[in-house]
Amino acid sequence: MARTSKVNKYAILWLNHSGMNPDDIATELSIDLKQVASVLEKNINVTSENSVKTKTEPVSVSKDLMIRHTASKKTNSVAIMTKEASELNDAKKNTSAHPNIQKHIFRPNG
Repeated sequence: MARTSKVNKYAILWLNHSGMNPDDIATELSIDLKQVASVLEKNINVTSENSVKTKTEPVSVSKDLMIRHTASKKTNSVAIMTKEASELNDAKKNTSAHPNIQKHIFRPNG
């Protein structure tokens, strides 16, 4: 059995990704079925999607998006609002639920 070149490995992986089965890949590239199987075995990740644990990214607050230290001395004596922090504050202001205050005000003559 000859050694599989990088070009053949790439072609095997691409054809497998395209949906071809290993028998068709072997005939298409004129190589042995064992070579195709070994390349697919080494390079295809067969772990299930559910076993991968993901972590949600924390919601950023505008304080994290602001410039809070000077460039030269690195002192924490400034707070400059950036464009991203301003956009985040505007989005939060528009999406926050405003309670209906009028129904909680007692009006005896109204």
